Amino acid sequence: MTLKELKKVIRNFVNWYNNERIQSNLGRKTPQQVAVV
Repeated sequence: MTLKELKKVIRNFVNWYNNERIQSNLGRKTPQQVAVV
């Protein structure tokens, strides 16, 4: 894996972690679901 590929993997993970994963403190919703409402 090249450094460029690794950076892409990390960027994708951070995006998923911050925006797409279900969070209990948001009522089992993703941040994107909360933002739409």
